[in-house]
Amino acid sequence: MKRKSPYEDALARAQQYRKPFLARVNLTEIGLSETNRGGEGVCPRHVHELAHHIKNDGTQVQRYQYVDLIKIPKDSLQKVLKFNCDRCEADPLMPRFSLEIRYVCITKTHFVHAQKLAKDGTHTLYNRGEDPVRWHDADTEGAQIMEHGPLCAIYSKRMFKDIEAAHAVRVGFIGGWVHSPSQSMSECDSE
Repeated sequence: MKRKSPYEDALARAQQYRKPFLARVNLTEIGLSETNRGGEGVCPRHVHELAHHIKNDGTQVQRYQYVDLIKIPKDSLQKVLKFNCDRCEADPLMPRFSLEIRYVCITKTHFVHAQKLAKDGTHTLYNRGEDPVRWHDADTEGAQIMEHGPLCAIYSKRMFKDIEAAHAVRVGFIGGWVHSPSQSMSECDSE
């Protein structure tokens, strides 16, 4: 009999945490996970690269499908808010910090934060003052995300402390590529 790998066990646990529906979650309620990108959460330059792509080509539903989110347990909320506040205030390329954060991204973090830049309405690409981060009127999905948030698969707060399960979802999404903390953050490779 073939034994399951630890990865398969973690992915099976993650599926038990997942709610049986997809829902739109307001962008102000979505933040960064401290476990993403070796503790950095996100690469701000890559957020702007995605914003540039969305500005030119629109929000492509087939590309992002849905975002995987974990509900933040109450006992971890202050730590998550502080991490997000520190990251947003430390880099002018980041979107505004929100006190309404109740979920952390485990997939499509850069996509979500590019959408947050557009929702802020005050950013220009790479903060050069020339090209506002705004979506075209024909970008109906972008408009839906601005108003109601992206379509999301939501995992219960029990998964917040199950790092292996969250990692398995992230690895499953990105096809086996894992960002190691030893890799340089300046690489800002895609997620």
